[in-house]
Amino acid sequence: MKTWWVLKAPYSSLKVRDYLLKEKEITGDDLDYFLPTYFIMQQHASGQKIRVEKSLMFNYVFVRCTRSQLDVFLHRYDFAVRPIYRRKEEGQVQPDVLSVPDAQMDMFVRTVGHYDGQVPYLRPQEADLQEGDVVRIIGGPFDGVEGTLITRQGKDGGRVLVNISDVIAVPTLEIEPEFIQILRFAKAGRHMYKKFQAYTPRIRAALVAWLTSAPAFAARKVERATIRQFIGRYDQLQTDTVNAKARHLILMMASHVVLEEPAPCIEELTQLLPSIKSSVMLAMAHTWLYACTSQTAHRDAARREITSWATIRSNEQQKREVINDLNLFDNLIQK
Repeated sequence: MKTWWVLKAPYSSLKVRDYLLKEKEITGDDLDYFLPTYFIMQQHASGQKIRVEKSLMFNYVFVRCTRSQLDVFLHRYDFAVRPIYRRKEEGQVQPDVLSVPDAQMDMFVRTVGHYDGQVPYLRPQEADLQEGDVVRIIGGPFDGVEGTLITRQGKDGGRVLVNISDVIAVPTLEIEPEFIQILRFAKAGRHMYKKFQAYTPRIRAALVAWLTSAPAFAARKVERATIRQFIGRYDQLQTDTVNAKARHLILMMASHVVLEEPAPCIEELTQLLPSIKSSVMLAMAHTWLYACTSQTAHRDAARREITSWATIRSNEQQKREVINDLNLFDNLIQK
């Protein structure tokens, strides 16, 4: 099976690429070569300005072939290119040559292709990729590209770093917020909870309006657009804890329900209930399940959890919120 391999050229990678392409014409080999380049206007000695091709990465060349073809290739062209090896794992006699999955390479090629001038590439360690959220771009010229979000401007828009193996990270051009879908929040940050907390009052108000009069809510286009944007952005989100997953499912479930769309999150959240150890989160899950399904079993389960709270301290705002929500939803459902 063919794979993209990362090789290093001791001299100009642009000259190496041109040499390999000429060799390909002569030998007829079926190897593929890729070298990201850009063009600049340079003044010639004659005074004329000429268009000159430059290599984005002076020392790197990407070659696509099978492993056996790579061995032959490296032996034949050892004067022009050298392999880059991964770290040797325990028990390995020889480390593996660094390779890039086809999907990553495709995203890299597409990202580089949308620049008219020099691509501002970074090494992964310089970009500090762990600080950003892992995202997928939906729609537009970068549709399907996955990488790490760097918020530069706009409301959660910005650039996306496309990380290519351990070699390079390339930022896309500026991406509008509506094209950003969050796949996984940065582990170091707590902004997931801030995002969810900010959205909760809006979806609560929408759910109340829907419970009061579904036809009337259907006409409220602004609220519906906001909810649809939330679904689009967080539908594929991966969470690291049970509580985070429960909170995510609650918001997704309510969002689908008020839009009167199929809500598979109801079943998923129901199946998650036995795994929720936090009494507050369990009460919250049952409360919102009751609001979305009108099943009194969820109301009763929420009440049992609330009854188990002997006292509520002044700083336990989340408990008060759950109690208020349960009373609010119950009054609307029982009307």
